[in-house]
Amino acid sequence: GRAYSVQEEKNLQERMFGTKYKLRNIRMSVLHQMLKDGFSFSGLDSMSQARIWTYIFKNTDQMCVGLLAVNYFKQFQNKKSHPLIQYWPLLRTWIPQIENWAHGDMISGLYCDMLTESPDEVYPTLLKWSQAASPWKNRMAILSMLYYFNPRRNVLPFRDVLVIVEPHIEKDHHYLQKAVGWCLREMAKVYPVQTEKFVDKNILLLTPTAFTTALENIKGPRKERLKKLRKINRSSRTQLPGG
Repeated sequence: GRAYSVQEEKNLQERMFGTKYKLRNIRMSVLHQMLKDGFSFSGLDSMSQARIWTYIFKNTDQMCVGLLAVNYFKQFQNKKSHPLIQYWPLLRTWIPQIENWAHGDMISGLYCDMLTESPDEVYPTLLKWSQAASPWKNRMAILSMLYYFNPRRNVLPFRDVLVIVEPHIEKDHHYLQKAVGWCLREMAKVYPVQTEKFVDKNILLLTPTAFTTALENIKGPRKERLKKLRKINRSSRTQLPGG
């Protein structure tokens, strides 16, 4: 694929990805074909390849090469004969390199499947990431619990999800707030009553980004009720003395 111009790359880095990685205009279908065609080490056993892809992910400065590494593991999703959890000791070490949503969103899907396969092994690490100073670690902890809700996955108890989400609802970080809203949106599919009560309770604390994202799949009167409640409460707060 062609290299972006300096200005194109700068715009993507700042506005779309917010990343320091170098960018090239390569379609995902091309990356998939590259994996299919194989590399010099593609004949090795899967764990040896996993170690090589881990090294590559940790050391590349190219966004697309990082995506290649992620896609190596995505081929094993939904394959009961090839559990992803075997790669958890490797993939959890990728977390310091994750600083953009393109890598983060894709890897969260892998982490979520691993969480389903072995919650006792994965959840304590997600909890630790949720308590870290890095907003990207916080974001990965949040997204990796549900990602996109899939009824084939075992979902954590509502309280276990909330423990990771709730401390971050007021933090000033756009991509973290997108994750908060994303998680609440998916939680509403599993725990509709509890999630709506949580949104009610925190109607003024949720950032506009999180609130808007959380309501994406709520329709009709329920959505209008929450929007109206937020508007009324925001109006009331601004009218308070000293507000």
